[in-house]
Amino acid sequence: MCIRFSLPALALLAFAFGWSACGEPLPEEETLYLFKYKTIVDAHRLQCGYHEQESCSDELKRTIRRRVGPVSTAEQKLIGERIHQEFVHQICDDTNYNVRVEAIVERMRPHLTKTDFDHNIYVLEDDDFFAFTPPGGNIYVSTGLLEQLPTDDELAFIIGHELGHSENDHAAELARFLKYVKLLEEEGSLASLINLIFTQWKASVCNQADELECDIAAVYLMHAAGYDPERAFDVMRLLRQMDDSKPENNLELWLILLGRTHPWSEDRERCVRDYVKNAKTVVKCREKYKRGRGRVVTARSPLNVRKYPSADSEKLGQFRRNEEIRLICDCVKQQNGMQFVYARNEEGLIGWVDKKYIKILER
Repeated sequence: MCIRFSLPALALLAFAFGWSACGEPLPEEETLYLFKYKTIVDAHRLQCGYHEQESCSDELKRTIRRRVGPVSTAEQKLIGERIHQEFVHQICDDTNYNVRVEAIVERMRPHLTKTDFDHNIYVLEDDDFFAFTPPGGNIYVSTGLLEQLPTDDELAFIIGHELGHSENDHAAELARFLKYVKLLEEEGSLASLINLIFTQWKASVCNQADELECDIAAVYLMHAAGYDPERAFDVMRLLRQMDDSKPENNLELWLILLGRTHPWSEDRERCVRDYVKNAKTVVKCREKYKRGRGRVVTARSPLNVRKYPSADSEKLGQFRRNEEIRLICDCVKQQNGMQFVYARNEEGLIGWVDKKYIKILER
């Protein structure tokens, strides 16, 4: 029987005892995004195409590494400071702009894996729509971009994308590339100059897959920082309006790709949409167990306890084989039909486990 109290009394009991008078609270229906990647993304494993460009980029990086060693954090910051001096005169001092972009970076900062850089962000007085991240961790966005993105959720996608360049070492590889270019210029031979021209062209074309990696990293950072990842679709629609349509003729497409530095916006939009769609699920208790008991029977002991009903979600702990656990409710994950049970043990560990590894003793 569920005993009902007035709201003040119920609030007092919940505060005093930490549980509801109506028994074990069930998880409310919740929309979740169980992303495969956080900030580190591998374009080879994305279902977005551009695998040839990623292979080309990997080959180019190997070539450069044979001539140029690792670039230290201090060197990257030095390169970044030199680049920063070129834009000092364009830095906007509008408080509203600066507060807005800095707040987004601060919300994303706890979810970054690398702490080598401060990730200072600067707004540049420019009507064009652009953002970029040089070596050293600084981020630059234009006033034209801010004006076209009225909501913080949309802007968060752009800033998350730029942070993705640092997280995936694209900015570090750019620093190494700049040192390589300088080396070829100093050699001054005809062969070096030809190599320089070819390398610069190859770098501009082959790094298209890096942009896809950063789009995916941005989606995770949006969600982790409390922004709506589906607002990335709005940004992609805007980019498509600014971009030319992708040619249907294969020869024309190939010729244009020879001089293109970014993926087609329609490809980027498709990639982001598919990624978010596949990650989206609804957690909902389908049926509550009454005084339910179960026993762990999996041969793959111990049984992992997950935060959400998905093998991709965070692991909270484990139940031992033959351990008796209390069942609370069951749920069917929408994407692949796998069944999960919401359960806890005597130590208070509570979370989702796979139903096929649980023998139900009482319902």
